[in-house]
This record gives sequence, structure tokens and C-alpha cells, in this order.
Amino acid sequence: MRLIAFFLFVFASQIASSQTSDKLETDRGILGYRLGYPRDSIKGITRTGKTQGLEKFRPVNDTIFWRGIRVEALNLYFFRDSLHSVIVKVMDGRDSEKVKSFCEQLYGPGEKLDQFGTRHFWRSENIILNFEENMVSGSGTLSFFHIPLVNHLERHIYDKRYGKLE
Repeated sequence: MRLIAFFLFVFASQIASSQTSDKLETDRGILGYRLGYPRDSIKGITRTGKTQGLEKFRPVNDTIFWRGIRVEALNLYFFRDSLHSVIVKVMDGRDSEKVKSFCEQLYGPGEKLDQFGTRHFWRSENIILNFEENMVSGSGTLSFFHIPLVNHLERHIYDKRYGKLE
């Protein structure tokens, strides 16, 4: 009987994990910014810089709320005209806790990456979501990455630095 209960628990965990990664894969980002989408499909953004093959943009409208939380900064990074990553920052400690709570509601508990529980990580087939809370200031950073574009960027940087592999 215990063995059956154990297998049911493992099976249910796998289903929950699958549903979490499916939800992350379906959402593909935040605030309507969907990872992997072409830059020309995203309106109302302005270019603010370029670094290591990534072009940095931000929304023209600086007043942004997500689920009632004031977003202090939102940066969009493009690689070869496709949305590579979305970085969202909140400054208030209560808002930071709400962001983490929303992510847990949407995607499950995630993996804790440190002993203090200030860094959480979710992953699907093509998307990585990372949440990091600053213990001193209480601010939080939510980062979405498109895995195929991350891999292409890494290769691009390697090729520029060391030359193409044969």
C-alpha cells in the first residue's frame, strides 16, 4: 500500500511539474512581451542601448503595473531582432514578495537557488524564469529568458571572441 501511495505521489508530482512548465511555455513572458517574438511585432518601445550583441529597449510608457504592483523598470533585450529576455524590477519589499507569490501561484514553487530563499528558478522547454530578491533593500528582479536565443547569443559571443569552430 505504501509503495502504491509513493508511486501516486511521484506521478502527481510529474503531472504538476509538467503543467507548470507547460504554463511557463504558453505564457512565454510577461505584460504581453512574448519571448522569441520579432521586434517589429512589439509596439511602444524605444531603444536605450546595445551590449554584447543584445539591443536594449524599454517601453515608452514608464508607468507600468503588473497585477497591481508598480514596476520600477522593465527592460527588453533583443538578439537578432527577436525578444531574448525581459527583465522586470520592483523596488518595494512587499511588492517583491507579491511578485514571488504570483510566480508560485502561476508556475508552482520553483527551485530555490540559495539557502535564504531569495532566488527562485523555473524552467520549461524554451523558457527560463528567475526571481531574485535583494535581502537588504527588499527589491526584486524577475527575469525571463528564451533558451534557444540564449544559446545563439552565447555562440555569437564565443565566435566573436575566439573565432568560429570548425
